[in-house]
Amino acid sequence: PNDTIEKEPIENIEFYITDHSLRYPEKYKSEELRQMYAEIIKHGITSVRFDFDWDKMMPEEGVKNKEIIDRYMEAMKIMREVGLKPPTLVLSTPPKWAEEQYKKDKEGFFKSYREYAKLIAASLRESDLEVREVQLFNEINHAFLFDYVDIEDLPKISKIIRETICEASPETKISTSIIAGNLNDMISKGLMKESVLEFLDKHEAVLKNSVDTISVDYYPGVWHKPFIGKANDLEPLKQVFEKLAGWGIDYELGESGLP
Repeated sequence: PNDTIEKEPIENIEFYITDHSLRYPEKYKSEELRQMYAEIIKHGITSVRFDFDWDKMMPEEGVKNKEIIDRYMEAMKIMREVGLKPPTLVLSTPPKWAEEQYKKDKEGFFKSYREYAKLIAASLRESDLEVREVQLFNEINHAFLFDYVDIEDLPKISKIIRETICEASPETKISTSIIAGNLNDMISKGLMKESVLEFLDKHEAVLKNSVDTISVDYYPGVWHKPFIGKANDLEPLKQVFEKLAGWGIDYELGESGLP
């Protein structure tokens, strides 16, 4: 670092952390969650992002898992009690029956998705809880891990969320996430798919019509392990941020994994 450069403090930056422990109720009970959430505040974390797993909430069509829904609501109450701000909900992992429905009957899928969203909205109202952000799916440009829905259907899904969850929690923003990294772009090229910048160019209008915020996940390789290029190469992230800044849309760093 250049010691002659004065480092101005950067204000108004907040940090959230992703918590997958709610998927493992047999390991993480309420008291463990309370201790963990109270501890992360000490390290400057202001909120939590976690999955509202559709496949666990509605394992079969028309069947609701009240136990897992209650667990999600209890965790959010604990977050509030220890002083964390409202969380980010990742609406992820459609159940297999919904994935098959999407392939055969899109309108039926959208009705099912609305029931999923209404279930979340009703639970928020009942528990008097708020949400910072709702993230639609995860890394929608991922070369091989994302194939749930067509990107062109995001505006319709977003509309469902605005009419359900956002009505129950009016301050809630809608986001989605993309992955920026040399490994994903290399795989995309091999599979004849777009790089992250090509993806953004192609779907700019759809994304602007769907979300308030784009969350960018950045990895130089596989998680924190470099794969190709330099381990500290931030150029892919810089390029994506510059493009999104040109759109005039809110964006944030969602995940990062560096050595």
